[in-house]
Amino acid sequence: MLQILGLTAHEEALFEFMVSHPPAAPRDLIRWAREVWPVPVSATVASALAGLRELGLIADPTPDNPRFVVIPPDTALDQLAQQRARDLAAARRHLIALSARYRHRSPTAGAGSTPLVEVIHGSVEILRRFEEIQRGARSEVCGFDAPPYLSVVVHSNPLEAELLRAGIRYRVLYDRRGIDLPGRPAEMAALAELGEVARVAELPVKLTLTDQPMGMVLLHTNSDPTSALVIHDSTLLNALRGLFEMYWEHAIPLGTNPDGEVESPAVDRELLSLLVSGLQDTEIASHLGWTDRTVRRRVREMSTEFGAATRFQAGYEVVRRGILGGAIPFDPAAANGEGQHGAKS
Repeated sequence: MLQILGLTAHEEALFEFMVSHPPAAPRDLIRWAREVWPVPVSATVASALAGLRELGLIADPTPDNPRFVVIPPDTALDQLAQQRARDLAAARRHLIALSARYRHRSPTAGAGSTPLVEVIHGSVEILRRFEEIQRGARSEVCGFDAPPYLSVVVHSNPLEAELLRAGIRYRVLYDRRGIDLPGRPAEMAALAELGEVARVAELPVKLTLTDQPMGMVLLHTNSDPTSALVIHDSTLLNALRGLFEMYWEHAIPLGTNPDGEVESPAVDRELLSLLVSGLQDTEIASHLGWTDRTVRRRVREMSTEFGAATRFQAGYEVVRRGILGGAIPFDPAAANGEGQHGAKS
């Protein structure tokens, strides 16, 4: 089982024995090995101990304690697993780079065998190439996150968290319409915690770019994304990079609040809409992926901005000023909470 983490069969057997028994001196380990290994025991035990030391799974004997001590498995093996995951991600990126080099330079492939732009079809193939392109990044992935979304993944990108942990930088421009999706703020906050740098804008297309260099543009008809363009290193890719940087320069940065949740003008607009609709704090928090405390704090801040003393007055000001796309005549009595719906909250 542990051989997938780099241990040999003898190292795994010795490690599992040491985990299950008190710290042992070399002679104790040799005595155990004679009962289970039909090999030259002393040399095999010495080699296994050396391998376990190199992997950081055991500590050497000391003058005060002439026995080998096992590092707690939940610590040592977890670190080893994380390192193997990073190594695997790096190997995948190198594999993709080698594949691209082969397609472009193989003398047996023939001139023009790899087009600068590939047209791919179907959600399964699009998702496969989307993952391939991200794994091929050397240090950065950037792009436009905009609807329509592939129905099989909705709007999430599970691979991003893995690559962020592996040290790949992500710069993401979110379309305002995408931020309005239920639960999206919580997802974005989690990615921000891992290092994603995000901004919001109105975007014309769904786009992914890496410094491999390679890119993908999602095509759609009648809001049904079933085709995409995969762009290899070319002047077209340079143009798309310029498009991204132009939108990035003028986009609104997204930040996180003291509770570690994403806040932005688009999220505030959704909060206002929910407030005006009459939902309670718990319902609003569930919709936005926030805590009740965050909702109450942000409502208080907005009420102060509008000069309102109650939730009702704040909601009234939102509608009166047309912030959500409409206005109603100003009614001083209603604004002062004197009407039949003006009870304090």
